[in-house]
Amino acid sequence: GEASLYLRPFMIATEVGLGVKPANEYLFVVIASPAGAYFSGGVQPVSVWLSEDYVRAVKGGTGAAKTGGNYAASLV
Repeated sequence: GEASLYLRPFMIATEVGLGVKPANEYLFVVIASPAGAYFSGGVQPVSVWLSEDYVRAVKGGTGAAKTGGNYAASLV
């Protein structure tokens, strides 16, 4: 049957202290979890349309990285 491998990278600060600044020490981890077939009817190809005229994120923002946290954009 169809199966997949779900990969979820994430990074957290590990240094002692609390403040709004980039971390000097961090831990980078990737969770790998096998997953069974998600769609009971299998996966069918689809047509997509891509636009290069519009962007998802503003210039200077965090659109190039998946970030979480209220202060992430201020640290870039």
